[in-house]
Amino acid sequence: MDQRVQYFVTASFYLTGICPLLLILVPPLEIYFDLRPMNLSITVMTWFLYYAGFYLMQVLLAWYTLGSFRWETLTLATVSFPIYTKAFVNAFTGRDVGWQSTGTAKGHSPYNFIIPQILFFLFLSLTSAVAIWRDMDNGVLTLATAWNITNTLILGAFVWTASREARALRRGKPLSPSPLPEAPVKVAPRTIVARPGAPTPDPIDDDEVALPRRRAARRKEPGAMTWANRFKLLVGIIAVLVIAAAATLLFNQRRTEVASTSGEISAAELAVGTDYGGLVTEAYVSKGDTVAPGDELFLVSSLRLEQDVSTGAVSAADASIQSDGSLLVRAGAEGTVAEVAVGKGSYAAPGTVIATIDQANTLYADLEFVLTPRDFGLVEQGATVDLRLPDERTLTGTVSDMSVETIDGTAHVTMRVDSDALVAEDGGLIQAGTPLNATLHLRDDGPLAGVEDALRDLSERIGLS
Repeated sequence: MDQRVQYFVTASFYLTGICPLLLILVPPLEIYFDLRPMNLSITVMTWFLYYAGFYLMQVLLAWYTLGSFRWETLTLATVSFPIYTKAFVNAFTGRDVGWQSTGTAKGHSPYNFIIPQILFFLFLSLTSAVAIWRDMDNGVLTLATAWNITNTLILGAFVWTASREARALRRGKPLSPSPLPEAPVKVAPRTIVARPGAPTPDPIDDDEVALPRRRAARRKEPGAMTWANRFKLLVGIIAVLVIAAAATLLFNQRRTEVASTSGEISAAELAVGTDYGGLVTEAYVSKGDTVAPGDELFLVSSLRLEQDVSTGAVSAADASIQSDGSLLVRAGAEGTVAEVAVGKGSYAAPGTVIATIDQANTLYADLEFVLTPRDFGLVEQGATVDLRLPDERTLTGTVSDMSVETIDGTAHVTMRVDSDALVAEDGGLIQAGTPLNATLHLRDDGPLAGVEDALRDLSERIGLS
């Protein structure tokens, strides 16, 4: 049992070494993709208490084991994640890796062993630049930016230390203090007898022989990276630049898009009513029925109308007035009955809306957005909006009208979006009342606007979009 506990503690030690990798990746996820694995509504003190459990424990452990704390200790704990990650993967794959306690890489460049740290430093540096650009644009310094810059400085200090060691190796300087000189040992005098030897060969000045010697000397030069590791570093740098560029383009695209908080398909409404109050004796339509101009909707029996007809105030020749003095209410436009407010047997007061008709060919999207002052300043009349139906179909429309109300410093905007694709479907989803998700495209004034447009045009030409 004790051995199992020992193995478990050892395994948890490796997992603890991988934790800094996760903490390094958290800020880029928030900066590039707006993924927040932490609650931003908490106070700074609460956030400090959460993370003090890790950082302060590292400091206290170093103080307890070494008797003091040096910043290099926390730096080394942060940048050692590649070793633990590789060991974790090897343990799962069952791969045996040879090792030695003393090492045989004396005189080799430290860059041979910190390629992952160099690549992460480059990635975090580029991410910090994007984060600073974002915060300067928004006028607010975010926790993710400060956190990412801190991680960049820690990795940068580690890489800088490695560069100092590499320079010292190239100059032939020892990396550690030289040992004290030993006392000279007395040697008995010896007699040297000169003997004739073989003639000294002439020096060879042939370039074909001297060039390989110089190359071999350079390969054995202290502090030099191996060509294999130089190739790995080059490929890694190219991969990091590609990943950072793609993430930056996605970030730039995301910052010019705003998702709606609510939305639905609406239509121009036609209110159906009567000037004469009376009892609705017949209802010829119900909600959802399609009507055409002149179709019969309701029959209203009104005593006031009978009196006006009898006195001649209203002509009985009107097609809407029946022989018994009842009023026949007809549809004034083509469309769909959206609501029946007064049904058969109910009383309709004068001027009351009996029903509502959604007029045909007047569908539009009624959307609501919550925008920051910066985003609201980038909204244009005629801006493009992507409309997503419940079946994941996407329609494209443009902003034709909007109204705004400021609440707690944010703009609550109601927009009308027109689209030629909003044509009513019999029994389909494109009809009034269907919920929508929408994405509003803002004006792009950033430095990557031209680059993004060029890439989009290129993808369209080669058939990728």
